[in-house]
Amino acid sequence: MGDTPKEKSLALLRSALENPKAEFRKGQWEIIEQLVNEKAHLLVVQRTGWGKSFVYFVATKLLRDQGCGPTLLISPLLALMRNQIAAAERFGLVARTINSSNHEEWVEVYSDLEQNKIMDGPVLLVDDMVDSRWTFTILAAMLRSAGTGPVYPCALTDTQSKDVL
Repeated sequence: MGDTPKEKSLALLRSALENPKAEFRKGQWEIIEQLVNEKAHLLVVQRTGWGKSFVYFVATKLLRDQGCGPTLLISPLLALMRNQIAAAERFGLVARTINSSNHEEWVEVYSDLEQNKIMDGPVLLVDDMVDSRWTFTILAAMLRSAGTGPVYPCALTDTQSKDVL
């Protein structure tokens, strides 16, 4: 991988896509740069298929490499969550999930976060059907596992509405 954040980001993208010629789409690198280099708080709305996953996985990997804490993703679809876990692995990230179909794993994931056992780039996926009390409990554990460092919020969502875009 290259030395600059952009070179590292591009190398991660190309590796995950298994395409040595892949390039960022318009706006993707700029968002990653703001998250990683400027620690910006962002709300990004883009159409489905634009590549929001690449943005948050590249940013997560770079931020974790800087010593920042885990990333929380909230996804409304279990099928999408399974795809996200596979995608996270292609970026060299560990993804755990708390969702409405794996109640038996919640305590283990929470405990692992509390004890900072998930060290190499955790991404936690939570579906919107999970009891909100658990979501806040997990979020609190994540913040504790991140240490005393700051939190960098970023929301990425999609839309099909041309009025929004």
